[in-house]
Amino acid sequence: MAAIYQADIFCDDCADDIRRRIAEELFDDVSRIGTPDGADFDEPFESVDDLDDYMRHMDERYYDSDTYPKYCSDDAESDCPEHCGSHEDCINAGELSDGWKYGYCFGNSLTTDGEDYVKEAVRDGDADGIARQVWAAEYDYLDFDTEEETDDYDD
Repeated sequence: MAAIYQADIFCDDCADDIRRRIAEELFDDVSRIGTPDGADFDEPFESVDDLDDYMRHMDERYYDSDTYPKYCSDDAESDCPEHCGSHEDCINAGELSDGWKYGYCFGNSLTTDGEDYVKEAVRDGDADGIARQVWAAEYDYLDFDTEEETDDYDD
């Protein structure tokens, strides 16, 4: 299970890190006692852990994913491979042979357009790129060796 936050998708570990940082920021801001779901409290939380625990159990209907991460599926069909929005700072970052780091690859299902996109990227990408090193392995069920043939019809 992943999380959506500020229009990006994050792996579980990065989403947990974001949740914890938000709790720490809110707890340290003594002038603000409200939470992302709009609840107000007469007394501040006793600890960051208490605030963090409260927010992790908020009803997602009462806050926006711009203010706090919401759970989402990490295997939803897409037109391209999805990676953690933390990019090279991802807790579960992968590393290419040239040392470049990339956000966790979810291995989500691909639409037909997504499959075509990955096949083209693997065929045309550089040897050190993410397409050849990561996507080719993740989507190994695709046929990367042959170009798609198109029929030309003369009218």
